[in-house]
Amino acid sequence: MIKKVFLLLVMLTIIGQIIYIAWEPDSFEVLILKTIATVYMIKIMGDMIAKFVFKLPNYDWVYIRDYIKNNLGSTSALYFAFAVLWYVPIGLDFYWEKGPSLFMDIWAGGLIPAVFYCIVNLYDIIGEEPNKDRLRRKL
Repeated sequence: MIKKVFLLLVMLTIIGQIIYIAWEPDSFEVLILKTIATVYMIKIMGDMIAKFVFKLPNYDWVYIRDYIKNNLGSTSALYFAFAVLWYVPIGLDFYWEKGPSLFMDIWAGGLIPAVFYCIVNLYDIIGEEPNKDRLRRKL
C-alpha cells in the first residue's frame, strides 16, 4: 500500500509540473488562476488515478454525479482555501523576483498540492476496505 501512495504522489507531482511548464504566469491574476487550477486539477486527477488505476477500496463511487456531489463538492472549499494560502508565498516571490524564479520552479509545480492531496485523503488512500469488518463476523 505504501508503494501505491508513493506512486500516487509522484504521478500527481508530475501532473502539477506539466501544468506549471505549460502555463507560464505573467501577472498576479494569471498566477492566482494558475494556483487554483493546479490545486483542483491535482484533486480531480488524484481521485481518478486512485479510483481507476490503483483501484483503492475507499474510492467506491460509481457514477460521476456521485463523485461531484459527495467528493468534489464537499471538499471544494478546503481546496480553495489551500489554493489561496498557497498563493501567498508564490505571489510574494513572483512580486520580488518580477517573474518566475528557482523557488517557483520547485514549489509552484505540483509537489505542494500533491502532498496536500495525500494528507487530506490519507484515510481514503490507506484505509481498509469498508466491508472487511462485516466479513469477519460469525453468522
